[in-house]
Amino acid sequence: MTVWFGKSKEVRDIPFTETVQPPGLHGWQPAMDRLSYWIALSFALIAVIYGPFLVSHLPPRLVAQPFQGF
Repeated sequence: MTVWFGKSKEVRDIPFTETVQPPGLHGWQPAMDRLSYWIALSFALIAVIYGPFLVSHLPPRLVAQPFQGF
């Protein structure tokens, strides 16, 4: 019902904010914007997390254990 009988309001423009500080041009902040550092860090974390599992399970032992009744 509001669509047909409601009063239309004036749409006002949303003001944009201004930056408080300009982006850093010196120091470590610009280095963090490089994608290669993040990719290298992700591969290093994957190696740390999955490394022990892969070392203990590779190469696979494809020999079945013999049956031991007792």
